[in-house]
Amino acid sequence: DWHDFSWRSYFGFLPDVWLVISFPVAGFLFYLRHEAVVTRLIHLSAAAPAAGASAPAEMLHLSSDNDKEVLVIAASDLLYLESQDNYVAVVHLHQGERRSRLMRSTLARMASLLPARCVRCHRSFVVNLDRVRTCHGNHHGLQLYVEGAEEAVPVSRAYARSVLEALGAPAPESPATAD
Repeated sequence: DWHDFSWRSYFGFLPDVWLVISFPVAGFLFYLRHEAVVTRLIHLSAAAPAAGASAPAEMLHLSSDNDKEVLVIAASDLLYLESQDNYVAVVHLHQGERRSRLMRSTLARMASLLPARCVRCHRSFVVNLDRVRTCHGNHHGLQLYVEGAEEAVPVSRAYARSVLEALGAPAPESPATAD
């Protein structure tokens, strides 16, 4: 006896149902609009030159494998990329401050999105050669010191010669080729 079966009860129940349904629908529509605004903002920030800049900086559009995450930075602000299992840590400068962003992607895929001055120096690292301050060591223990980063970026023996040549440093002769 808690509910009577009458037309008055039925028409009184309909507004209650619409009010309950309206909250999730409104939330979903708000979410879709928010995603559209964020996507548009990313495209506008990539197209707009920096304020006070005489020439527009080359912008990098780094995206995750599923394209849900997009990072837009100036090529000159990139320090290095580091592989971490199924993710890549993008280490860059933002207003002079070092930042790191983890994105789900492979290092090879991310490296293909970078300019030629960003080279692979290790199985787990890609470095921006324009940001390298100094390098220490030889073919067996070469390390790159990148401005804006505290830790050194290792260079594996397989990449040492090509990295030194790209930096313009003389590559030391290995004992096998000295004959």
